[in-house]
Amino acid sequence: MSEINTDLIMRVLEQDVDGKRFWDARPPTARLIRGRIESVLDWARVRGYRDADKLNPATWCGHIDKMLPATSKVHTVSHHDALPFDQLAGFMNALRHASLSVRKLLSSSF
Repeated sequence: MSEINTDLIMRVLEQDVDGKRFWDARPPTARLIRGRIESVLDWARVRGYRDADKLNPATWCGHIDKMLPATSKVHTVSHHDALPFDQLAGFMNALRHASLSVRKLLSSSF
């Protein structure tokens, strides 16, 4: 744990995925991975596995944010259109009468 540094974190976030760096190819996943690494290294610091005075190399603010663009700059979120209000009653009725697997599928789509 004490040997993990910024270079290693950047190797993870910049590794090649489909011809792009991970940070650009899978922004939401890369952001979550960076955050989890940060949490694990914070835990290790509190438990004494890392020097308490060392900067967490996965920290975003004031560190990694200086090397990588915000995920919002490389990934745009596209939402589905809302169901028209006049179709809502029919949809809910169909959903109540659908099998459990279909209900899960439909509810995850909306």
